[in-house]
Amino acid sequence: MEKSELVEALREVLHENRTIIDEIHQEHHDYIALLLKREQRKEERWEKIKTQVFGWGAISFLSAIGLAVYNFFFKHGGG
Repeated sequence: MEKSELVEALREVLHENRTIIDEIHQEHHDYIALLLKREQRKEERWEKIKTQVFGWGAISFLSAIGLAVYNFFFKHGGG
């Protein structure tokens, strides 16, 4: 038996013994692709949130330092 004949025989056996039709199989693939896209969007959203939180934390920290310097030099006379 040649390779092409073996391949064709395997295709026939698999086709005859499949338990799900092609349309449903494709729907399953489409659904999995949708789930993967959702998960990717969720991860991207969390990355943006983390970046914003870090940015606001840095701004708050720098503002606290600025306020401390202002209070030290201008309200208390710096020494």
